[in-house]
Amino acid sequence: MVVAPHRAVDWVYLTGVVFLAAGASWEIYRRRMAGPVLLDCGGNSRGEIKSGVGTLMLVLGCVALLSEPRGRFQGLFYLGWGVSMLLTPARRFQICQSGIFGRRLFRWEEIEEYYLSPKGVLALKLRGKDWTPSGGCVPCDEWRQANELLASRLPAQRVVFAA
Repeated sequence: MVVAPHRAVDWVYLTGVVFLAAGASWEIYRRRMAGPVLLDCGGNSRGEIKSGVGTLMLVLGCVALLSEPRGRFQGLFYLGWGVSMLLTPARRFQICQSGIFGRRLFRWEEIEEYYLSPKGVLALKLRGKDWTPSGGCVPCDEWRQANELLASRLPAQRVVFAA
């Protein structure tokens, strides 16, 4: 069976849209699994710039998709880039009901020890593993609140305090 060239492009386009929808759905699922936010420690320092670039890429992607049939692949590329640029600033470092949410969700049950440095960098020792960076920093004005919250959530664990 021979597939016409425009039909093959349609399948590539459809596959790209499915991947974009799956990525957005995965991020929504991750947020839902983290539970309510107890302390929001902020996000990317260049979030406004990335949001602007993401919006521009989404507009360029829509224009490329609607302008001509051969622009579908380029438009899909710009749409994917735009969605990823918009989701990047949405990944904020948060202490949530279910655990610590940064680059991934570190559940309270997984955490054996933690270290919060005076500069606000949080390191975690997970059960059966070495120390790992949590993927975020706590601002100086929220350091004490974060430390109290972590100590209350991890009462049985040995806690390493920063001096």
